[in-house]
Amino acid sequence: MTLGYRLSSFLIASFCCIVASCSRHYDFGGVVLDGDGRPIAGATFAMNPSDWPKPDWSDPNIVSGADGVFRTGWGSATGVTFFRFTIRCQGYDPDCRIVRGDDVDLRIVLSRSQSSDEPPNL
Repeated sequence: MTLGYRLSSFLIASFCCIVASCSRHYDFGGVVLDGDGRPIAGATFAMNPSDWPKPDWSDPNIVSGADGVFRTGWGSATGVTFFRFTIRCQGYDPDCRIVRGDDVDLRIVLSRSQSSDEPPNL
């Protein structure tokens, strides 16, 4: 092997290691509550890195449980620190917020929709 080939192989491998170390998996979690502090089941989540122009990504399988608790994540996101979260639940106004990539103890309080005559989502 020539010195140039070894050097270029080393540089490519180093670059790949740097990119891999900058990429990380983000996990989010927390609880969704109503204004009285009661858990809200069935809230859905849409999210994207906050600086992406693309529409929010959502997974219909990510839904808050009977206790209001949810867990979700985002795969590798190189250089991303903040995410835009949109939380929706029937009978409540949606909530949109910017969260840090390491927020695992989110407390989301949804306000009852004034335009709905639906019963509370208990």
